Amino acid sequence: MQVDLSRLRHLVAVATHRSFTRAAEQLHISQPALSRSISEFEKRAGVQIFDRHRGGIELTAVGRLLLTEAEDLLRSAEAIDLNLKLYAKGEGGSVSVGFGPLLASLVLPELGRQILSAGPSVRLNTIIRSPDFLVDELLKDRIEAIFGSSMLMQAHMPELEVQPLAELEIDIIVRAAHPLARRTDLTMADLQPYPAATATTLPRFGHLPPAVGLVCDNFDIQRDLVLNTDCIWVASRHLVREHIAEGRLVRLKAADLNPARADIALVWRRGRTLSPSLLAIAAHVRSICNAYGLPEPEGHLA
Repeated sequence: MQVDLSRLRHLVAVATHRSFTRAAEQLHISQPALSRSISEFEKRAGVQIFDRHRGGIELTAVGRLLLTEAEDLLRSAEAIDLNLKLYAKGEGGSVSVGFGPLLASLVLPELGRQILSAGPSVRLNTIIRSPDFLVDELLKDRIEAIFGSSMLMQAHMPELEVQPLAELEIDIIVRAAHPLARRTDLTMADLQPYPAATATTLPRFGHLPPAVGLVCDNFDIQRDLVLNTDCIWVASRHLVREHIAEGRLVRLKAADLNPARADIALVWRRGRTLSPSLLAIAAHVRSICNAYGLPEPEGHLA
């Protein structure tokens, strides 16, 4: 027999009140209808759930076992019902997403603050890795979406959907004591003698990176390296606004340098429906990008 949640609720109500009349009042149905429901349940199950006598009703031994299971199942059903309402509002449950290293350093601290400050609404699981690794995780359904540069996922475009969120200008940054820091007549050739700190997720500037340097996707490590050496950092000024404002780091401008830009996009598997929670997180990411003053491309998420 198929278990009917309504009949289980009838069973629990009668067992709780030890009375068909009081149980019917709680359930807002007639007493005869409730009696028929329980009798039909017993008939279909082939067991006696209640002993009926002049003094009232009592659960049978089988009835006591069934009552415990029925209460557990109804609690689970109520939890599912509540969770569905939360999921529809982008709350509850967990979301697993991948971040490119640059975007993770740029938005995750503020994103985490916003999510945690809002209370326990959703658990965000993050993976911070290279685009190739993240796309592999996405196609294996281990993450729901990626926040990063879609330009670095071109080989997989037939399998992906892309929603642009913002654009990020990439800068060349050095420490204030760097020999090139105060030069106003720089060309790309002037940068060649110096090692560069770059990430595999950043576009190249002309002849950069040189043969000598550090390729590392941890931008905190890169920042500390740049502050203490004469290497050239290919990154974003938004990561170190305070350091630039304090005069500890400087942006270089070369006459023959064409500014490079990285797109910030939400990327997911083609044909899949994004969860409301993921869309809510995407809205947070977009608002953080807006707070940085990053230009928002046409066709952004509504």
